[in-house]
Amino acid sequence: MRAGNRAGPLKKNRCAMAKKTSKSKQIAPLKRVITRTGEARYYQGGKRTTAKEGAKKYVKQEFKRVAPGELTKQEKTIYSRFQAAQKIAPKAATQAAEKLRFGGRFIKNTVKLLLEELKIIGPTSLKEMKKEFPDVKNYGDFLKKIKELTPKSASAGGSEYGLPNEKRNRTEFESTIDLAKEIDKNPLFKAITLVVIDEYGNETKGKVPGLEAVRDWEVEKIEEAMKSDKGAAYVSFQHFGKIDIEDDTFTIDLRESVVTIQYSP
Repeated sequence: MRAGNRAGPLKKNRCAMAKKTSKSKQIAPLKRVITRTGEARYYQGGKRTTAKEGAKKYVKQEFKRVAPGELTKQEKTIYSRFQAAQKIAPKAATQAAEKLRFGGRFIKNTVKLLLEELKIIGPTSLKEMKKEFPDVKNYGDFLKKIKELTPKSASAGGSEYGLPNEKRNRTEFESTIDLAKEIDKNPLFKAITLVVIDEYGNETKGKVPGLEAVRDWEVEKIEEAMKSDKGAAYVSFQHFGKIDIEDDTFTIDLRESVVTIQYSP
């Protein structure tokens, strides 16, 4: 009986302590005071806060109730930012919902575009890639898996040029198919960095300088064809490259490009 009497009050005290501990601490509302000079002062819990911090807290606290005309200059600036954030929030939430994930981690857009290019995913595919790749344990292994599925060489499209021809009233060679336009048709190639390696192993990085390097090489081959074969009507080029999804590059090696000379009937 004595043990029971001792345990009773102790149990009761523990319950009281648990209730006291679990009770969340109430944050005092921010109070704003405008002085005779028009200065805004902010107080919270009886203590004055800085003008910058106070203005931010006040706008956040009163955002749905206050009118812009009632705000100070500093508060109006913060209010405008809050308004902009409110407009962006739904769009950002929609974009986040549409993003691919692996184990909850967002997958970068270039990986998504590559998966679409490889026909691994489509419009109806699951957004959680862990369900599409149940045997893959972590994100690092997921990227390794994608690299394994990526072809060693991919077609980048090509270019074609019509050579000088009296029947067609061409006095100079002119482009009929443009590699730049071919690349722009592909969302993946547009999203990653173009790297071009010339015949001597020199590397050019970036879309504009890279395409210029390809163009210079093509012009050189066209001039060679015009000198060696007077009957040539067209020269076409097919370019190939390698996709590296880790550093988001697409590398065209001109030493692998195919040059084809065509003749008029």
